[in-house]
Amino acid sequence: GPAFALDLIRQLTPALAVLQQSQPCIAHGALTVDRIVVAREGRLVVVEQVLGSALALLKLPASRLRSDLGLAVPNGADPIALDAKLDVVQLGFIALSLALGRRLQPAEYPSRIRATLDEFTRADAATSAKLRTWLERALQVGPRGFANAKEANEAFLELMAAPTPKPATPA
Repeated sequence: GPAFALDLIRQLTPALAVLQQSQPCIAHGALTVDRIVVAREGRLVVVEQVLGSALALLKLPASRLRSDLGLAVPNGADPIALDAKLDVVQLGFIALSLALGRRLQPAEYPSRIRATLDEFTRADAATSAKLRTWLERALQVGPRGFANAKEANEAFLELMAAPTPKPATPA
């Protein structure tokens, strides 16, 4: 649900930022629900962090990354760059899936992502009032997408520090 989605963002975004800042051009590249493990104490751990660099060498088209590996990747010129921006897309995709309480299919990104965000807004107006803009930026919906996890983390920290807006109520 939404609380777990917020916790996922709170824990994983700074971890991705550290990974991305460890070396130039480093990214996970293959972040999915299956690569996030919940430790006994409730801490989230990202596994297979070296998989993305190996996958990049294969130069697979977006269709294969979606169907064979379950990755949320954009449409565009193949091969898809498994970079820092894509890490944030994948994190946003997982967070949206958790917020909705159902597993999203990689084929839903990017073609159905706006409709899925609308579904989240209808399902949980209170949380979506605070989180939707962050999710839109993470998922690269609109002109101000996050370039990397550090930028996404800074925006998330600002979001959590801001007062929660009241959801709009019908007249």
